[in-house]
Amino acid sequence: MAPTTRPPLPAPHKVVTYPIAGEDDSGALFLYGDPSSPRIAILCAGYCDDHEAFQSFASRLSKEAACLAGVTCLPGYDDREDRPYLANKEAGYSFDEMAGSMREA
Repeated sequence: MAPTTRPPLPAPHKVVTYPIAGEDDSGALFLYGDPSSPRIAILCAGYCDDHEAFQSFASRLSKEAACLAGVTCLPGYDDREDRPYLANKEAGYSFDEMAGSMREA
C-alpha cells in the first residue's frame, strides 16, 4: 500500500495568545474568518490532540457559515514554534486550570 500524504493545514488568519495558570502567552487561539462576523464558533481539541485536529474544519466552517472560528486545545497539549510542548508544566494542569484556560480563550 502506498503511503498517503495529507494536505497542508490552513494557516490561521491570526493567533491570539492567552495566559494559562498565570503563565503568560502559554495558550493560543487560532482564528479563521471575519472578526466582524456576528457568529462565533470556538473549537477545542480534546485529550490528547492539539490545534491540528480542528484547523481544516475551522477554516472551512468560517467560509461556509460566514463566522469567526477559533481553535484552541487543552492546556499542555499544544506544540507551537513559539512555545514548544516541553514548556508546559511537567505535572500537568488541574481541572480548574483547564477550565480557566477555556475562559481566557
